[in-house]
This record gives sequence, structure tokens and C-alpha cells, in this order.
Amino acid sequence: MEETDVNGYKRKVDGTFDMGTAPGPGRPVDTPEKIVEKKAIKQIVEEYKATLADSLPLISPVLVAKALESDVQAIKEIHDRVMGKAPQSVDINARVAVSTLSEEDKINLLAILND
Repeated sequence: MEETDVNGYKRKVDGTFDMGTAPGPGRPVDTPEKIVEKKAIKQIVEEYKATLADSLPLISPVLVAKALESDVQAIKEIHDRVMGKAPQSVDINARVAVSTLSEEDKINLLAILND
């Protein structure tokens, strides 16, 4: 096949790169607007963290007091913060007992599986 030079890169007539040719400049850098947006978001998050850090000493005793009063939601919140949340898992290989399905359900299930 014949090679064509497109933007300084050697390509074949069908547009694919020739062996040993770099595929291109890579991922484009962020635009100036995107850079400003990322900085603004980072600043907002930092301000929120600072505000939250100032509020925690006031919130903590209230949450502990509610937990001591048997408030289940407060107990769960403290437990999640101290022990970490339990990992959630989903079994995508669950088996369905086909024998318990009606004939109509079996037909509908087969239609779904065949789509």
C-alpha cells in the first residue's frame, strides 16, 4: 500500500498508521476553562472540609448523646464512622429455580433471554 504523510504522520492509504509510526499526539491537555473549573471545584471542596472540621467538635457530642439515648440512626452513624461501612456485594450469578415458574413465566423469561 502507498503511504501518505498526514500532519507529519505516515499513514497508509486506508488511514491506518504504518508500522513504527507513533499514533498521534495523545490526549489533549485541558482547556483553560476546564483548568479554571477544576481549581474552583477544588477550592470549594477545601472550604467545605474546613467548615466541616470546625463543625465536627460541636456535632460529635450531640451524635454521641443521641446514640446513648438509643437513637438507632445515631448508633449506626457512629458505627459506620468508627468501623467503616460494610462492603456491599451483588451476586450476578444468582440461580432461579425454573421449576417454580409458571409456563407463562417460563415463556416470558425465554423471550427476555433471547432478545
